[in-house]
Amino acid sequence: MPGSAVLEALVAERRAGQKPSETGLEDELLEIFEAYGLPQPVRQYVLVLPGGGQARDESCGLIGWRVRRYATDDIRCRPEGVADDVMRVRAEALAA
Repeated sequence: MPGSAVLEALVAERRAGQKPSETGLEDELLEIFEAYGLPQPVRQYVLVLPGGGQARDESCGLIGWRVRRYATDDIRCRPEGVADDVMRVRAEALAA
């Protein structure tokens, strides 16, 4: 039946606790992670921040998180640079 393999994969992801991505660009970023052997990130993680999320990136930094943002051009035109950046940040975090 056409599409049944895709549906089966989506159901398996949901059963494994993975939330679906919200955009096609997010799917493209996930493809970079897979292509470069990076661990799959947790999708749509809900992080409760002090102050209700005002100044979100700064609040994340205060609790030890590093926020990385990649533009459409980064993801589509420079996937290797995105992967290198993720690997570098991840290595720094693991070494700390």
